[in-house]
This record gives sequence, structure tokens and C-alpha cells, in this order.
Amino acid sequence: RINEVCALQADDFDLSHQLLHVRHSLDAATRELKAPKTTASEATLPIPVELVPMLQELVTAHPTGPVFPAPHGGFLRHQSLRLWFNKAKQYAGRPDAHFLIRSARLSSQRSP
Repeated sequence: RINEVCALQADDFDLSHQLLHVRHSLDAATRELKAPKTTASEATLPIPVELVPMLQELVTAHPTGPVFPAPHGGFLRHQSLRLWFNKAKQYAGRPDAHFLIRSARLSSQRSP
């Protein structure tokens, strides 16, 4: 879910084991961390090996606070992330792409 991505912090990434720990969501109204929408949303997900170098850069650049910060600091609003994602999927020629963090599980299974 998009608010779970907005809430990601460096501590949520275990890059040496290629794992992402989903532990929080971002409250859209207050931009404060809260529990994910459902208990099933709390998960440990595999990270495709191809993403590890990029994520390492992000975690190094943002060791505290959100990994995907707002331009002026703090947590990014989900509307901004959605806008950027929509632009990226058009640029990539993938208008069918969906913004689900759970898709990492599928990507990892397809990787050799």
C-alpha cells in the first residue's frame, strides 16, 4: 500500500539479507506513523537483488527518518508519491503497473 511505502525508514531494510520489513503505515491526515491497515499488512518481504544497490544509496542518504522524504523534509504525502509513480510508469511504457508493495514478492520469485 502506498502509505506503507511513504512510512518506510532505513531500519525497515535488511539489505544484507534482501528483506523489507513492513511495520508502519503513514496516517494520511497527520503524516504520523501508525500501524498498518491490517495485521496481515505487517510482513517481511524479499527484495529483488537488482534493487539492493539503489536501496543502499537511499538508506545511506536517509539513515534516519523516511527513506523517501518530502522535498522539504518529513514524510512524503501519498498523493505526491502516486503522482511520481504514475509519471514513472508512463515513462517506462508500463501504464498497467500497480502500486502494491506486495508485488515485490512476485518480482523476487521471477528472478533467477
